[in-house]
Amino acid sequence: MKVLVAEEEIHLTATEFNLLKALVSHAGKIVTRERLLREVWGPAGEDEEGSLRVYINALRKKVEADPSGTGRRSHRYRVRKVDLEAHECPRN
Repeated sequence: MKVLVAEEEIHLTATEFNLLKALVSHAGKIVTRERLLREVWGPAGEDEEGSLRVYINALRKKVEADPSGTGRRSHRYRVRKVDLEAHECPRN
């Protein structure tokens, strides 16, 4: 599956892709950290809180035009607008 940002293909790890997919599935809505942890890492996701911050920052650097706010810590996340054709997890 290709992920395009400003018509340029970007490479995402499987976890970055799954995180983006979870955010996109709730586009326009605020998603809690707990929900993302469950959706991306499953029932044991609560142990991945540090990883979530790392992956959010990496994802923002890849998809945002100005990811200058990547140092902010938040318990809630939101994707505002998405043009999505299909969901499929890449293989690494």
